[in-house]
Amino acid sequence: MTMAGDGAVGQVSLRRSFAWGVFFIGDSKADVVEVNPDVAVTWGRDDEALAVGVRHAMDVDDQVLDALDDEEEVPWVEVTVNVHWGSPSASRTDGDGLIDVPSGVVTIGDGNFEDVFALPPGRWRVQLSLEPHDNAEHVDVWLSPAG
Repeated sequence: MTMAGDGAVGQVSLRRSFAWGVFFIGDSKADVVEVNPDVAVTWGRDDEALAVGVRHAMDVDDQVLDALDDEEEVPWVEVTVNVHWGSPSASRTDGDGLIDVPSGVVTIGDGNFEDVFALPPGRWRVQLSLEPHDNAEHVDVWLSPAG
C-alpha cells in the first residue's frame, strides 16, 4: 500500500493492460460505478468513485500484429497511469470532481488488479488528464485534499 496521505507531495506511475477498457478510482468500500460508454469519465453517485475509459487491452494496432511471427502471442496494449497526490494540477484537465474517502483507502484498478493508496479520510479532489481523450493510453490523476 502506498502511503499518500502524510501531507507530502508525490507520484507513482503504473503501466499495465486493462482487459475491460476501464479502470476505477474510489474509496476501497465504494460500489462499482456503472460505466457510461458515451463519456471518458463517469462519476459515480454518492461521490465515492469514478470510472475512466481507457484503451482496451486487446485493441492492438495492425502494425504490431503484422510484425509478429505466426507462433508469437499478441501482446496486450498497456496504459500508463501517473498518480500524483498532495497538490492539484496547475493545468486544464479532462475531468475534475470530488470523491469521499471515508475508509482512508483509495483503490485504482479494474476487475483484475488494483493499487491501494492510504489517504486521510475525507473529501478529495480528483483531476484527470487523458491522452487521447477517448480510449486513453496515458492518464494523469491528481488527488488533493478538498479542504
